[in-house]
Amino acid sequence: MGGGSDPALGAYPATVAAGLTRVLGPALVGLYLHGSAAMGGWSAEHSDVDLLGVVARAADGWNVVWSMTPDDYRGRLGVLEAACQRAGREPGEVRRSLGLNTLIGRDADDLVERWRRLQAWTPGGSLDGVELRDWAASRLVGTPEEILAQLRGWEELGIEQVVCTFAGLPFALFEDEQLELAAELVLPRL
Repeated sequence: MGGGSDPALGAYPATVAAGLTRVLGPALVGLYLHGSAAMGGWSAEHSDVDLLGVVARAADGWNVVWSMTPDDYRGRLGVLEAACQRAGREPGEVRRSLGLNTLIGRDADDLVERWRRLQAWTPGGSLDGVELRDWAASRLVGTPEEILAQLRGWEELGIEQVVCTFAGLPFALFEDEQLELAAELVLPRL
């Protein structure tokens, strides 16, 4: 495990490493601190802790969630591929999936209005002051045509399955119509 020496991180990374080692034993070939903590930009007020556990010898699949850009994904994919190679395994044997916060609007104006409703709905004001374009940069956000283009881009990167959470929180749904938009305007066109 490398990077991230900020004492505010506490024992969390070591606790995760110990737990995974207990469960996986020698199948755990690497555990990498990732994101802002590994790059020196971690802030106790604004950051989460990203740990990328690479189980190259035993994993059937690998899922990355809720906020991810294609460039960030390529970086994480490189770590996975290197770990697989060290373990003597073809990286293509590991099924890849991605979970993304998702917001669909019928058109650009509708998307902005839905964003405002999502901001108001999200607990704790965590989206207050966040610009839609900034939030959208690492999530599945747009009109149906834009969503389809993004999904095709993820497919080109080897993603086999996308899990959508239609809110700013994992496994949440801030309005039922998000499911209807996906079912009527996106899924039939995949």
